[in-house]
Amino acid sequence: MKSVTVSHAEQASLTAATINGPRATAGRILHFRSAWFALVALAGFGLISPARGDVKQPTNLGFDADLASLPHYKPTREWIGILRIGGGPLGGLVNKWEAGFQKFHPRIKFRDNLLSSEAVSVSLAMGVSDLGTTGDLVKRVELIPYNVVFGCMPLQVTVGTGSLDIGSTPALVILSHKDNPISKLTIKQLDGIFGSARTGGFADGYILRSTLGRTAKDDIRTWGQLGLTGEWADKQIQTYGYAMGGFFTFMQQRILKGAEINWNPNYRQYSTATRTPIEEGDQALTIPHMFRDMSQDRYSLGWGPYEISKSYPSLKPLALAENDGGPYIELSAESLRDRSYPLVRDIYIYTNRPPGHDVDPKVKEFITYVLSYEGQLVALEDGRYFPLPAVKAREELRKLE
Repeated sequence: MKSVTVSHAEQASLTAATINGPRATAGRILHFRSAWFALVALAGFGLISPARGDVKQPTNLGFDADLASLPHYKPTREWIGILRIGGGPLGGLVNKWEAGFQKFHPRIKFRDNLLSSEAVSVSLAMGVSDLGTTGDLVKRVELIPYNVVFGCMPLQVTVGTGSLDIGSTPALVILSHKDNPISKLTIKQLDGIFGSARTGGFADGYILRSTLGRTAKDDIRTWGQLGLTGEWADKQIQTYGYAMGGFFTFMQQRILKGAEINWNPNYRQYSTATRTPIEEGDQALTIPHMFRDMSQDRYSLGWGPYEISKSYPSLKPLALAENDGGPYIELSAESLRDRSYPLVRDIYIYTNRPPGHDVDPKVKEFITYVLSYEGQLVALEDGRYFPLPAVKAREELRKLE
């Protein structure tokens, strides 16, 4: 088992933490503290994996011209004090952003608890972090502690785009067998294939919206419903995918509108964990197992990380469209850079902003730096993620207003 060490200073910081939310209680603090250390245990079992930091993105994709249109970072004043960051290290990018920020604010110090992205919401709720960094969407269940304390959702700011194939928030692809004549699908069709009838969906937070629901009439269960003829017309679409984790959460939100149990009944689930302790005679159903099974199933349709799928020549990625009329976009470094690919994934900073309050000024200053020319240039030079296009960076900056 992989060991995870928490220093005495970190333990003392957690033990002494207080929550400044309007409805905080000692009981909640104790409950959230237990959740925090449970995350440490999960990391030890390999269920939480840090981003790989040994390979980098290509940098010859025309980023420089787009970055040049971003505003340069101009400090509003010289800031003094401590910024506490909890969450994931993003392969070392968080530390590089900190170092860049300190060039403008040398009297700012950082106190990091970068154990895992899964710790973001808990650390914000416990009051031990000012902001959290993550390479995944925070899962709805992980937002419960924050919502209990503050009565709202944390502010989510996109600060970078996931990678193509290097393991740092990698892009997801929809895959069919190479013998299948299908070549493209829409997001709505993916909902019909992978989902089932639901009363509503979650656009954000915990509000179930009826407009995001659908009926069984929208189900797509055979290849003929997608326009295939001949031997394919009456064959059932066999669906494959993840059972849990960041990929699952992303697809659940992106395709099923946040619905948690409304998957196709024939959906075959596989785990992201490769070091899970299992009993003798059993086996972990991992993503390589999934791609192997799909390769042997001519009627399969599944989803997973491109970085692994490209090793399976019997599978082919499909072009995707946001709407019925297209355009249909193939996954590439360019379609991730310009964010035209419908299943683009992001890296985020989460922070507190209870109703009626502004973002903490130091936190706002740091995020403003991250979204500036200087901050996005750090991301580009780091090479694990794609920087945001200027239009998207400005959109995220407006969330701080």
